[in-house]
Amino acid sequence: MAIELPSQVTERLAKERVIWLTTTKVDGTPLPNPVWFLWNGSQFLVFTEPGSLKIKNMTRNPRVALNLNSDFDGSDVAIFQAEAEVSGASVSQSELSGYLSKYQEGLASIGLTHDILTSSYRLVRLTPIKFRTAS
Repeated sequence: MAIELPSQVTERLAKERVIWLTTTKVDGTPLPNPVWFLWNGSQFLVFTEPGSLKIKNMTRNPRVALNLNSDFDGSDVAIFQAEAEVSGASVSQSELSGYLSKYQEGLASIGLTHDILTSSYRLVRLTPIKFRTAS
C-alpha cells in the first residue's frame, strides 16, 4: 500500500540531495547516516558498500527511519518509517539513469563511475510504511 505525501514533500524528494537514514546497531543504538537517494515515487533507492554497517544493520533489522533536514527554524521536517529490501534488489535502467543524473558531479568528485557503482555497490530499496511531518 502506497502512502500519500503532500505535494511540498514530493517536490523536496525530487530536489533534495541528502536524506538521513537511521538504522539500529546490534545493541539497539540508532545509527543515523546522511545518504544520497533517488525517490522513484514509491520507494527510496540508496546505493551502499556491501560490507557497510548500514547493510549489516538492515539485514538484521529491516525497519529504518529516514528524514529530510529541517529549515533554519527547525520546521519543514519530513519523517518516514520504512522497510529495507537488501537482498536481491535490482535497479531499472530509468532508475539508474535518474540516480546517475542526480549525482553526476558528486560521483565524479569521489571517483565513482557507472561501472563501479553497479558492480561494487549494493542497491537498497526502502519502502515507506508511515510518514509524518514536524512543523
